[in-house]
Amino acid sequence: RAHATLLGPAAAAAAATAKTTTRGAAVTAVHVSNVREWPTLVGDYLFLAPPGDVYRGADGSALLFDERHAQCVYAKGFFVAKFDKDEDGGLSSGVDLAELQLDRDRRAVLSRREIARRVGALWSEAVGAEPARVVQLYALLATNGGALDARMAEKYLSADAVEALAALF
Repeated sequence: RAHATLLGPAAAAAAATAKTTTRGAAVTAVHVSNVREWPTLVGDYLFLAPPGDVYRGADGSALLFDERHAQCVYAKGFFVAKFDKDEDGGLSSGVDLAELQLDRDRRAVLSRREIARRVGALWSEAVGAEPARVVQLYALLATNGGALDARMAEKYLSADAVEALAALF
């Protein structure tokens, strides 16, 4: 059985069609036209325009390194909030959290500091799993030391990550 979900009221003009493959599995194709808000919609859903440079952690959460996702918080691919640099330093990278409690208005129930703590821990995991990421972390700490994720990354770095950072000096 095919099921299509159209995103937002602007997509009311969109037409959805379903096709069945030879194996009997339903495949849904959505054709969207005449939607002026489409560029905004694409940015709100990671599955519409997947990020290029990503580190996916063991729990399914991901650091998003593409510039278009900087400062953005997603929950399972759905945009939740943007952490501007003017407010408490913001986030320098984007993050897609595998688990995040939201209220009915899609606002994060967790505090900004808790989200930043998760991002910092994810940075530590990324450096441990992909040692080449230490260069990105070094640049983050050197240029965006006031950002929430940079400050939290410092707290959660493993001993190996600290040694790798020290080697860059």
